[in-house]
Amino acid sequence: MARSVSLPRSPQGVHFIGSVPCDSTEEALTLLSKTLPHHIRRLPDGEPATRQNFVYFQHYLFKPYPQLVIARYNDDTTTAGASFDDGKLKDVRDHLSKLETGYDSAAIESYAIFKKLRAEGVVPEGVRFQVSIPTPLNGICSSIAANHRTLVEPYYTAALVRALQNIQSQIPHEDLAIQIDCPYEFGLLERLWKLPGTDRFAPWWTTELSNWDELFIAVVDRIVAFAGQGHVAKDVELGFHFCYGDVQHKHFVEPKDMGLIVKVANAVFPRLAEQGRPVTFFHAPVPKERDDEAYFAPLKQLIPLLIEGGTELYLGLVREGDEEGTYRRIETARKMVGEEVSWGVASECGMGRTPRDRVASILAIMKTVARPVR
Repeated sequence: MARSVSLPRSPQGVHFIGSVPCDSTEEALTLLSKTLPHHIRRLPDGEPATRQNFVYFQHYLFKPYPQLVIARYNDDTTTAGASFDDGKLKDVRDHLSKLETGYDSAAIESYAIFKKLRAEGVVPEGVRFQVSIPTPLNGICSSIAANHRTLVEPYYTAALVRALQNIQSQIPHEDLAIQIDCPYEFGLLERLWKLPGTDRFAPWWTTELSNWDELFIAVVDRIVAFAGQGHVAKDVELGFHFCYGDVQHKHFVEPKDMGLIVKVANAVFPRLAEQGRPVTFFHAPVPKERDDEAYFAPLKQLIPLLIEGGTELYLGLVREGDEEGTYRRIETARKMVGEEVSWGVASECGMGRTPRDRVASILAIMKTVARPVR
């Protein structure tokens, strides 16, 4: 049974991470706009077609040189990770220097549809077009063979930066929000490479795997380097999606609590602020079974930073068919968030792999539990 959530600390607004199980950008934008027109500040394009499965389509960029990719993406698994002779290495570097990730072309194409729907009155005025881009670490961990990651990293990073620049040159800044996606970072920091079949999470820049503090610094440095350094203009909104994965609707590993999420945010956001780069919004996951204070308690350590930066917080606590559980998670979160932070709700991760017949339930619960923003 639906309950009122009009209390001062009740969530306001709904955030969508990126993927939506729709066949096209127009279908996704129309669905979200018509269902929650008063609850959204930003809209992603639904990440249709090859982008439905997060970053994994990026392995196609490296197909001309199959040795670069992990065995999973190599038709001849015996060559995965094989070395290149000096002559071939020059060709490989030349190929890597010209990588086109496709994030920019997809965003520019989708923005044209966004504009059309806005002109038709489908997309509400004042809503920004959201482009979600994973950090370089995600594409590398998901696709590149371990012994080639040092080679690929600078080229792939440069390609993603070019995509960011092209997006911002083609889409008006007042219409644009960029979200940086960071799931593999948490698999790495949780040391998942120690488990069978998860060596893709292993760091490649060091052999000192026992020194967690150094790993943490290296991961944070990479996030800051990608999101900072002027790569996102100050008049473009910048947000982050921290995540523990959603492979077959399961996490890489179940988070003990929000401690690591908060620790990374508390390390990244101030460094961006020092560069004059505010973080506009931040999404963090909440597992379905976690409505206990122990999970949310570390959030208290992030609240002062969110207040200082004026950062909107979105907690991924909405689950399909679970309105009562969603309310329980909200009630617990409310105790930790306090009065001064603007916070809203979201699904735990992107909805791209959610069966279509369950999406209506998610959207209906979002509309019920969150107050509108306009």
